[in-house]
Amino acid sequence: MAKSSNFSSDKPIVNEEDDQFQRYAFSKRIADTIISRENKDCIVIGIYGAWGEGKTSVINFVEKELLKHEQVVTLKFNPWRFSDENSLLIQFFQYLANSIDTKLNTKSEELGKLIKKYSSVLNFSAPFVGNVGDKAKAVADLLGGADVETLKKRIEDALVKADIKVVVFIDDIDRLDKDELHSILRLVKLNADFSNVTYVLSFDEKMVSIAISSRFGDGNDLAGQNFLEKIVQVPLTIPLAQPDALKSFIFKLIEDILNKSDVEISDKEISRFGSEFVTNILPMLDTPRLAVRYANTISFSIPLLKGEANIIDLLLIESIKIFYPAFYTFIKSNPDYFIGSFSSDKDNRKNDENKKAAFKEALEELAKNLSLVQKEAAKNLLQAVFPQLREAFHNVNTSGHGIQWFKEKRICSPFYFKRYFSYSVIKGEISDIEFDDFLSNVESEDFQLVSEKLKYFIDNTSNETLIKKMRFIIDDLSLEKLTRIGLSICNISNEFIENTKFHWFVFLNPQRQAVAFLKLITEQITDKGAQTSFILDLVKYAQSFDFAYDIHYWFKPMPEKDEIITPEQHDLLSRALLARALNDAGDMPLFEKFPMSVQKVLEAWKKFDSKELAIYIKNALTTDDSNVVSLIVAFTPYITSSTNPEGYLSDMKKEDFVYLTSIIDKKLVKRILKKYLKSKKIPIVTPVWSNSRTSKNLSIENLLMQTIHWCNLKELNIDKAVEI
Repeated sequence: MAKSSNFSSDKPIVNEEDDQFQRYAFSKRIADTIISRENKDCIVIGIYGAWGEGKTSVINFVEKELLKHEQVVTLKFNPWRFSDENSLLIQFFQYLANSIDTKLNTKSEELGKLIKKYSSVLNFSAPFVGNVGDKAKAVADLLGGADVETLKKRIEDALVKADIKVVVFIDDIDRLDKDELHSILRLVKLNADFSNVTYVLSFDEKMVSIAISSRFGDGNDLAGQNFLEKIVQVPLTIPLAQPDALKSFIFKLIEDILNKSDVEISDKEISRFGSEFVTNILPMLDTPRLAVRYANTISFSIPLLKGEANIIDLLLIESIKIFYPAFYTFIKSNPDYFIGSFSSDKDNRKNDENKKAAFKEALEELAKNLSLVQKEAAKNLLQAVFPQLREAFHNVNTSGHGIQWFKEKRICSPFYFKRYFSYSVIKGEISDIEFDDFLSNVESEDFQLVSEKLKYFIDNTSNETLIKKMRFIIDDLSLEKLTRIGLSICNISNEFIENTKFHWFVFLNPQRQAVAFLKLITEQITDKGAQTSFILDLVKYAQSFDFAYDIHYWFKPMPEKDEIITPEQHDLLSRALLARALNDAGDMPLFEKFPMSVQKVLEAWKKFDSKELAIYIKNALTTDDSNVVSLIVAFTPYITSSTNPEGYLSDMKKEDFVYLTSIIDKKLVKRILKKYLKSKKIPIVTPVWSNSRTSKNLSIENLLMQTIHWCNLKELNIDKAVEI
């Protein structure tokens, strides 16, 4: 986390050496004019400028120059501190009297007392509670026989006699409300317009004109300006900060922040930022305060997202936040325009065009108050940060860049977009810092620790998120890392079991996605010997037999396809799967232990050693004739659908029976089945066949009757299984 010192202070400057915008010379001329002015009349100088242009710094510079002269008394009066006009008047004259007394430093001087008495008299203009006659008497006692004007004249004479110039600075009056503004203007023009006093007021002329227009004149801005001209005799507009000076200022702030944040950015990325900033952001930079606001924003965001986002994209989106705030809000609220696509298949072109039109219309509304140059700058900046927008503006398809944007942690990637607005790795995402640390230690850490770290990522995000992230970076990892990660995935394969059934989209199943990733790793291994060892280890390390079976199933070479492994390698994989099945099943028959996957296992066994398989089946059935039920169930299709995701047993159809008896001797099946039915006193009856439209789940006994039905048919074309 960045220290607070990384933030740039918005504090006005005082010293000439800190002036980066050539304001000190301007301020010195104001001070010199005040000092050399011979006319004794009160005068009001206005320092005009927008918020953040440096008005307070100019006042500081003027005061610093004035304090070089002994005969000058300066007073900075803050009108924000007072709740009503009465309090404001009392405190103003109190400050003024104290400042003069301090300067003169003599007890014989009566000037301070006169000012305080004058303040007390003015205070009686406030509402008075009690007898009006008592109020009049109190005023008379204070005046000592003199009227208010006489008292004011005595103060002015004392100021002239003391040969001092009083300069009163009142800053930021454009932040006051209408009534407070009126109080300040009445103070400097009516109540405190003493000889030898100069008022320096700083404010945004346009804002003050608008604020007072309803009170003075007919309510339009011109009325407010006309009134100001009666108050301010010397209006001075603060010199604009020059573009080159602002550019140097903000780039120095950015450079300091990047150095303190200790981030690594390539020269290419630095060039990308510099080009976009100069061309599309600087046209919006018009005050030093805006530069400081931007610097403080990135001082906050860079430490929070260091290692978790693309730093250049972060700098650019934060610039949109500060310099194009309406656009920033729109981006945050409408992500589909910025991370979605404007190009799809021909059937959706009308929707694409409607989307483009709506997007461009929204941008026009956002940019309605910008100049033509600023509008173009905003448009170009958006396309630089979100390249997908080229589809909307130039009909350029950008669909092939998704993986690269992901690798670069770009804001235009759907996987990173939200992170730039939350300033954190949100729940469900994998921290890139943690993931990079994991990858750097994969080869050296204990195998079990690697597996546990993968499980940690799944527990804190999801199995799908983990696989997707690894698929995007597979080309960037060494074979050693990939194979170790692959075996670790097998070691925690139970984490990829998904309760939800995907009836139509089996490829969305997390286990299927994990196996697909392992297949991609296998493809990276070019040495056939190393490749064979890897796929055999996959079956060995698989936490569950179902996962090992999926590896065997999905790795199978397909005819007329450039497959990753050869048929010979897949045969070795089949042998490994069979060994794994026999080991996991123990004393339990394979078809009872693995009813959903035993068919392919037995088929492979028949291919390798049909006699050994026949012995195994005979032993299993003759040891316990009830095992024949498990065998028949294992070879009966299990149906799942969108309406019945849990699934149900279908019929033993002809093709299912042919497949069963191509692996297992038909006579053996018939003999053991009849023996079982007789022992259970189950009569042989005509079977019922389910209606596929009703998906009726019939009984196990009916399934056995269907099997007997096929056993009794002689015309079935069956590849004869080995008889024992």
